[in-house]
Amino acid sequence: MEIKRRDSGGKKFWIPFAVVLMIVVGLIVVIFVNFSRERQILRLDGHVFEQKNGYWVTEVNNIPVKILSREPYEIAKIPVEDSIGEKLRASRMLYIAFPMKVPNPEFVSAAVYELAEFLNNRRVYTTNGIADNNTGLEFLPILGCRDASPEVPVILFASTNETSSRIVMEGDCIRLEAARPVDFIALKDRLILKIAGIV
Repeated sequence: MEIKRRDSGGKKFWIPFAVVLMIVVGLIVVIFVNFSRERQILRLDGHVFEQKNGYWVTEVNNIPVKILSREPYEIAKIPVEDSIGEKLRASRMLYIAFPMKVPNPEFVSAAVYELAEFLNNRRVYTTNGIADNNTGLEFLPILGCRDASPEVPVILFASTNETSSRIVMEGDCIRLEAARPVDFIALKDRLILKIAGIV
């Protein structure tokens, strides 16, 4: 009995060819999609901001300036006195005080962390403290406007019952007063822009 063999030489050629073709087409699609994405860029006060990882980022004197809450031109609308920026740019040490007894404390915690990171990149020493008594965080100092001095200003994050958030200076104490917890991020972003000398 004679067994006939089927010629599968054609199939052996087409299967690897099809796999290689799919890989090449996939790579071309990935490369095309990555290069065709438009970079999101904004210009503000002579500075170019580019969106990276959810932040609007620029550099001032080789120090990254990152804005999280909104587009930089919207943040620039929050009024801040020029004297606040001058005082903070001249300081080599700052106290940052924040309340723990606020709704959604994660917003104030993120704002304090990012502000301290920015100031440390500018070689400004910061000490964080809490503005509330009896929070169970005895390892942090209790700080407030009473601790401010010309050499060591205080940046105090605080809630307000006002309808709009604001940044005000009382002596050597800069108060970031948020009407809503999410506003702590916007106020921090505005203060960073002012310290960086952007607007």
